[in-house]
Amino acid sequence: MDTYRPASGHDLQHAEVRRSSRGFLVFLAWIGAELVIYAALVFAASDETRPNCSGLCFSDRELLILLGMMFGLAALVGQLIVGLLLTRVYHRRRMTPFAAGRTAFFITFALTALVLGLLAVTQL
Repeated sequence: MDTYRPASGHDLQHAEVRRSSRGFLVFLAWIGAELVIYAALVFAASDETRPNCSGLCFSDRELLILLGMMFGLAALVGQLIVGLLLTRVYHRRRMTPFAAGRTAFFITFALTALVLGLLAVTQL
């Protein structure tokens, strides 16, 4: 007796959603790695202020935290929005979930670095 039955449209759609969510998880894992590296930099930075400082003085750690709050949070939100959209686009191009998430992360990382670099140059 033949027990083969073709996959229904619902099963195929469910498989596509699972595959797409894996790409999002890969992207979010890269974002998590980025945050861990930032936290390691903050904890490795010096907590002592310069001895000959006058006026408003920050230690290296406080300066990293301040810059992270001023620019890093906005950059992270932008990176998340653009990255999740790019992951979706790459998934529709039939890229593997790992390739879609990784490519979306590195493109958004480069764009974020470019925007923050341009902001830093224009502030000089």
